[in-house]
Amino acid sequence: MTSKVTWETKILLTTDNYALWLLPMKAKLHKLKSLTVVTGAVVCPNPKANKANAELYTQLNKDAYTEIILHLNQENLALVSTKLPPKDEFNGYALWQLLKSQYAGSDLTS
Repeated sequence: MTSKVTWETKILLTTDNYALWLLPMKAKLHKLKSLTVVTGAVVCPNPKANKANAELYTQLNKDAYTEIILHLNQENLALVSTKLPPKDEFNGYALWQLLKSQYAGSDLTS
């Protein structure tokens, strides 16, 4: 009898490891099909013109928010809770932009 052991390593974003955290986080978001949402490469379609795609975008944005939040340490959770407006709760794009501005500044590759 054989058994398969799976071990997932979770890198939490700290105040000094943004570059290390960014690559696996981009991979996770790509796998969730949410990376283009948080980077702004895709914008939300007009819900009146394309309801199904607008709903899909909204769900992908929420999924991205959840995945990012699960990979933040306590200091960054505190940062998000104080700097991200309540209207942006579950907005992966807004969260991504907040973290990017906090740690990467105007670096266009992040």
